[in-house]
Parts: sequence; C-alpha cells; structure tokens
Amino acid sequence: MLQETIQFGPVLLKVSWLIIFFSLLCAYAVMIIYLRKDETLLNELSSILGNSFLLYIVIFKFSFLFFRPSMLLHNWKGILFFTGGTKGAIIGFVISLLYITFQLYKRRLFMRKVLFALLYGGMTAVITESIWIFVFR
Repeated sequence: MLQETIQFGPVLLKVSWLIIFFSLLCAYAVMIIYLRKDETLLNELSSILGNSFLLYIVIFKFSFLFFRPSMLLHNWKGILFFTGGTKGAIIGFVISLLYITFQLYKRRLFMRKVLFALLYGGMTAVITESIWIFVFR
C-alpha cells in the first residue's frame, strides 16, 4: 500500500504530487529526445511549457481568492496555505492549455514535429502515471 504523504522534517509532500512531477519529467525527457536535432525548436518549446507550468501553479495557488475572497479577510496568512482545490486545478489547466495554444500560434510553431513532440510527451506522462499507480496501489 502506498502512503498518502512523505515527511521530510517539517515538510509533508503528497505522493500524488510526486507522481505527477515524475511523469512530467519523463514526458519532458521524451520531448528532448524527440527534438534533440532541432535545438532552437526545443528551446522555444521548453520556454512555452515552462511558462505554462508556472502559470498553472500561480492560478492553482491563488484561485481560492476568486472563489472565496472572504477567507483572505478573516485569515490573511492563509494565502500561504490555501489552494484552489479541484476548481482551481481545472481552471489552471484550461488557462495553461490556452496559453500553450496561443504561444504556438503566435510563434508559428504549429508544425508536425512540435505537435508530435507534445503528443508523445503527453502520452508518456499518462502512461508513466498509470503504471506507477497500477504497480504501487
């Protein structure tokens, strides 16, 4: 049975977050391998994906201000601890996808090679996470 959290001193990390992070690293490695011959394309795609990941984290973290702004008035230190929950994760995911699409369109990167790299990376992330959950649960 897989534990829910791992404790590093005073810090608790959810195992599901570690699984997602590991699957995203595997997906990125597959994209690097697929685009290894075209370094400029890899750098642009890495920049877009990195920015979209940071955008997702910020939206997920601060979306509770949109759903329940009164919590900030009652407990202003709670901004460090609260997250947007499932609604915030969905909104962050949708906005990140829109950002990726907009940037690919703006930089004219809707090429077969980029789309296949994103497809291979996405499938790798899904398969990696599924295998991890299947094996350890």
